[in-house]
Amino acid sequence: MLVAVRSKAAFQETSRYILFAHMLFNDILHLVTSMVLYILSFFYLEIIQVFCTLLTLISANTFINEPLNLAVMSLERYVAVCFPLRHGELSTPQKTFYALVIIWLIKKSWQREKGVAFSVLYFTLVAVVLLFTYVSITREARSASTDRTSAQKAMRTVMLHAVQLCLSLMSFLYSLFEVLLSSLPLDVFVQLRFVNYLVVLLLPRCLSPLIYGLRDQSFRPVFMYHFTCGTRSVKPAGPSGLAAE
Repeated sequence: MLVAVRSKAAFQETSRYILFAHMLFNDILHLVTSMVLYILSFFYLEIIQVFCTLLTLISANTFINEPLNLAVMSLERYVAVCFPLRHGELSTPQKTFYALVIIWLIKKSWQREKGVAFSVLYFTLVAVVLLFTYVSITREARSASTDRTSAQKAMRTVMLHAVQLCLSLMSFLYSLFEVLLSSLPLDVFVQLRFVNYLVVLLLPRCLSPLIYGLRDQSFRPVFMYHFTCGTRSVKPAGPSGLAAE
């Protein structure tokens, strides 16, 4: 999917696809590092401390970045629907990159303020942003001066971001399930521990970008073209080549 996003100049110059590419890159890093850490812990393999620290930092940082990335993606849809005449001015590639820099800077604050209270506040703020954008787009969709089709698509996109946030929050259940499973016999615990990792940590990170990418009318044919190694032709989504979702 990341190759598909990078294959078209129109995707690289559009804010929503820049944010989508960042989400893909972020999830790839998180999945790779988390899988390496899981394999090391499963087989009780020892590695040098510097390498272990690096893997842990990457895994933790990429976990923190995704909710903020979803919030920024929702705000971009809010601007597109509620301020269509200023969307080209406000959602430029340069400003999108600035937003990504801010996401990574906020991650530094997380590292300094680790704790349950800060985590709750962090995800509450993201949820508030998603709720605000959904309500604002809903109100705009009822306006006679608004393109209701585009507004309804944007509403569904924001709702999808909320689902993606819920999938991301599933990661917090991993430790809880781990503790509950530890009371079982060792052979059962080993088997269910892998299921816990697969369902709670791995699967949500794979499903989130896949669902988002496949529902996009502009991205889906490009992805299918690369997924089928060029055996499937690409059909443009419209005059501009980009779907207004």
